[in-house]
Amino acid sequence: MAAGPLDLPDPYQRDLAYSRAGAALIVCNHVSYVDALLLMAVSPRPIRFVMDVSIFRLPVMSWLFRQVRAIPIASSRVDPAVMERAFEQVSEALRDGQLVCIFPEGGSRTTASCIRSVPA
Repeated sequence: MAAGPLDLPDPYQRDLAYSRAGAALIVCNHVSYVDALLLMAVSPRPIRFVMDVSIFRLPVMSWLFRQVRAIPIASSRVDPAVMERAFEQVSEALRDGQLVCIFPEGGSRTTASCIRSVPA
């Protein structure tokens, strides 16, 4: 049985077991602009992606992002109201049993290394 539209080897199907029912927060590195497309291709359910509000608001693309129910976010320094609304939307989506994906590094990477974490 395939995990989604792609016929994946068995280990990947087991890894996708979380996505068959119930809420899940997917947290992963963002290595390229196709990351979201690949995740959507292998998931048997829709995934709501949290994305930077400046990208979300791009002309024409904004229509597409709204259709896939992406969740725009901004830092509290840029727009505290957008940040607060993003947290509300993520909470609501998870309460409703949806899948939500975040890329905590905040952008795609050109190297295989992760951004160094910094104390809050």
